[in-house]
Amino acid sequence: MTPTLNDALVASAGILLREDGQMLLVRHAAGPFAGRWSMPLVAVAPSETAQDALARLLRGVLRVRPGPLEFLDTLEIADGAERLVVNAFSCLEWGGEATLGVGPYDDAAWAPPGEASTLDLLPEVRDWIAAQLREIAAPTPQGD
Repeated sequence: MTPTLNDALVASAGILLREDGQMLLVRHAAGPFAGRWSMPLVAVAPSETAQDALARLLRGVLRVRPGPLEFLDTLEIADGAERLVVNAFSCLEWGGEATLGVGPYDDAAWAPPGEASTLDLLPEVRDWIAAQLREIAAPTPQGD
């Protein structure tokens, strides 16, 4: 049984960013998110941590050897009866080239975060990416 939090499925998501600033997005092949795009995400099994679940997805489905995973944020994704609480991590270093293996996705694309909204993103993912971009672009207060 997959862990739940107040009837929500607990999942992990990975933000893979290349040196050119593009992020990896995937399109869901089936289920409640079929045809929609998001960052790669996976349910967390009861016997694993959020980081372990993401590493399993990156190795098994995207066929990369993940480097360090850094926690970014927690977001909620809901679509009808399906509700996910997603722990998002960045993965800035990995080995290999991301390719789709057998799994829950039927397409993948590298996109500049600012242009990710041109894809049919899950609304919560689109809003979260936009908020992350605003935070990055916000001027840093200068000390006296």
